[in-house]
Amino acid sequence: MIVRKVVFALVAVMALAWLPQQSQSAEFDAGTPPGGQFRAYWVDAFGDDLFDAPRIDAIVAATKAANLNAIVAQVVRRGDCFCNRAAVPRTDQPGLAPFPFDPLQTLIDKAHAQGIEVHAWVIATAFWRSGGTPATPVSPVHAFNQHGPSATGYANWVMSRDDGLMQSNTDWLVDPGHPDAAQWIVDTATSIVANYAVDGINLDRIRYPDGNSQVGVPTWGYNPVAVARFQQATGRTDRPVGSDPQWAQWRRDQITNIVRKVYIESYAIRPSVRVSADTITYGNGPQTQGGWTNTRAYAEQLQDWDGWMREGILDLNIPMNYKRDQTSPSDQRKMYQDWSDFAKDQQYTRQSGRGALDRRQPRRGLGRVFVPHARRARGCRHARRPREPRGARARADAGLDLRPGDTAGLREHDERPADDVEDAADDGSPSRHRAIERRD
Repeated sequence: MIVRKVVFALVAVMALAWLPQQSQSAEFDAGTPPGGQFRAYWVDAFGDDLFDAPRIDAIVAATKAANLNAIVAQVVRRGDCFCNRAAVPRTDQPGLAPFPFDPLQTLIDKAHAQGIEVHAWVIATAFWRSGGTPATPVSPVHAFNQHGPSATGYANWVMSRDDGLMQSNTDWLVDPGHPDAAQWIVDTATSIVANYAVDGINLDRIRYPDGNSQVGVPTWGYNPVAVARFQQATGRTDRPVGSDPQWAQWRRDQITNIVRKVYIESYAIRPSVRVSADTITYGNGPQTQGGWTNTRAYAEQLQDWDGWMREGILDLNIPMNYKRDQTSPSDQRKMYQDWSDFAKDQQYTRQSGRGALDRRQPRRGLGRVFVPHARRARGCRHARRPREPRGARARADAGLDLRPGDTAGLREHDERPADDVEDAADDGSPSRHRAIERRD
């Protein structure tokens, strides 16, 4: 008997000012939900919620009962998929119902039948974790088997730090500065758009990691291929230090190029699909730090989400504005308000919402729902209207050829590893929320 129950964040009834789009699924037409809101429950892949049809039935039923209208399901975790028809192999997760059961397709069918949207949550840069089960991917075509630490030369995609460290905690990450790794991230996301009637793609960990070797300095991204590309693009011959402004901007551009390409290609496949990202709000907001470029998100994680919104290559910005910040002295209330206000005021006709988390949940199934940000005077784009990539399409040929030699887009705190939602241990520990509280 299934005893798993979906527990929602009941801290408040959260909603996001998002008018949902028409699904391309023939059997699904939810129409505009009450108030035109996007009220989502997030289902992570470290519990058993996606393991079989009865569990998926339970998720959909609980979502419906709570008057929520979307499920954001973590289908791509570390180079594999809780699905059968993506560019990455089906997950080896023990306990998953055997093939041909397709978790994502089953979720789409059952959720759409109840008027609930499904957004595919994709972990962008992680492609394996040490210490799990199985120890290495079963599939010989898994990216970690072909391009992990055992690969040599150009075939090696692993991101390394300036001091040679090749893992972020227990995670193995691909380097966004390696052109094939960057394309792999894009292909993973867009293959889901092409093969499933998802209503959205949600990009997580679309940035450089925490755990820098120097406080306040972005020291990840030293895969030899990435460094060689930077040198070729700039005409330099030195190995740049982490604080080098030109090197930091080049790496930042690699992340932006991936987001842009996911956006453009998903739009080309099916214009109604919404692209969202889970974004960083570490420390004080831009109001306190003296501007966006002085924030940790921009300067350390090299995640220019304000630039993505400004360019129009993101439909929904989801600032992860719910973790504790153990600075001294800490003013979490001010940090929270600063980031909330900044996100609200930087929507650029797209949408922005903030997550809420119920730390009382007894299991790792993570509920996140969204508080509405007030719309700016210019208003939000109605989601049923065709989206225009706003300048991105004109730059597609110039900035998105991620092959070797591409010159793509050179524009001119106490550091402890922060446990993001997707970073929490998947080893049977009793609660993911405990890890979330240990933010830097």
